[in-house]
Amino acid sequence: MKNILMTQRHSKNHHGQYTDSLENTYIDYFESLDLNVIPVSNVKNKLDNMLEYIDFSGIILTGGGDVDPEIFGQEYDLPLNISKQRDKTEYDLLNYAIKNRTPVLGICRGMQLINVYFGGSLIRDAKLSETVGTVHDLFVIDKKMCDTLGKDIFQVNTYHNFAVLQNILGNDLVIFALDDKSRVEGYYHQTLPIWGVQWHPERNNPGKDLDQLIINYSIL
Repeated sequence: MKNILMTQRHSKNHHGQYTDSLENTYIDYFESLDLNVIPVSNVKNKLDNMLEYIDFSGIILTGGGDVDPEIFGQEYDLPLNISKQRDKTEYDLLNYAIKNRTPVLGICRGMQLINVYFGGSLIRDAKLSETVGTVHDLFVIDKKMCDTLGKDIFQVNTYHNFAVLQNILGNDLVIFALDDKSRVEGYYHQTLPIWGVQWHPERNNPGKDLDQLIINYSIL
């Protein structure tokens, strides 16, 4: 069984103290794929110890919350759920992954953060809030993936308010999937084992064949 590091939400509890948290669905889903999930704390010394002493073969940047708009040079008046410490933790993990060519999969917010890391940006789309928890069509435009899967249209879930557009895609990222509005739903890096998907494979998601292929490519 392979060990994979998995990032967590970082937010204040009712006592005003910061806590890490991880939805159990992540652990259930990825352990069903014979992967041992090791949650990553947003406390820096814990991260340093993990990177030095734990044997792991991949990193998953999870969803939940928002990437701090300051990182990509924007400001928003609307309330956001951000954690500067989590952003730093995930940036440190990406720095490590690139240096060591460790596979990375970004899910939803994780995909957005990777895009920003590579010089891209995000756009807040109010219409996306109206579709949270629904499914929509997804179009796979990568020929190799289509040939493997035997089709190019899938349905996936949606749980996000920010979006990646084609004209604000990060450097060296290659799009493999778009939604019906031509927004980016999935990409991979040209030369590094780094992938990002905008949907949540660990939640109730109809695109199981697509999920399995991407996880095979990215983590397994």
